Amino acid sequence: MTNSPQDDFQARLNRINTAHQDAAEERQQHRQDKAGLLGHDSRARYVLALLGALVSGVLVLFIVRYVRMQLIGDLNTSSVSSILTDLAISLAVSWAIRNALQLKDPEYNAAQSIGVTLMAFGMHNLAFWAPGPMAALLSPTWVYHQQQNGVPNSLLVAGQYIPLTWGAPAHDPAEPELPAVVYRN
Repeated sequence: MTNSPQDDFQARLNRINTAHQDAAEERQQHRQDKAGLLGHDSRARYVLALLGALVSGVLVLFIVRYVRMQLIGDLNTSSVSSILTDLAISLAVSWAIRNALQLKDPEYNAAQSIGVTLMAFGMHNLAFWAPGPMAALLSPTWVYHQQQNGVPNSLLVAGQYIPLTWGAPAHDPAEPELPAVVYRN
């Protein structure tokens, strides 16, 4: 009994399909063996890459402000024009870094841009959290200016400080606190 051409063709397709499935299983097993904790396709590596992009955005803005303070001597980092200038320069430098490292994924771009923006609006907090190192790195005058005019744990947006703490509002030292009146009979 001879096989029909259709049966021969179907047998050949089954043989090819089996070979492809075996090769795909071997590749998958090889990827799993190779991936490990920080392998090419691991989630930990993805999270670390996003955190690295966020930190690089923070560092880019810090370096831009450091250079501006050292070269120009402009210590007023809380004005809207200086914030916008620092943002523009930092985003341009971040764009150049992304292109040099060929990071084309939108999540890396977003993480780096978020890092730049957070640092632009929250750098004054470093004067409260680490005044000694910031005075040594940037300027003691800048730290003093930020501590006198700024609000700790806040974001500076459009010249207004927005506190990051929730709950009871902090006492404003400009307003004197009235003592409680106690009536006695």
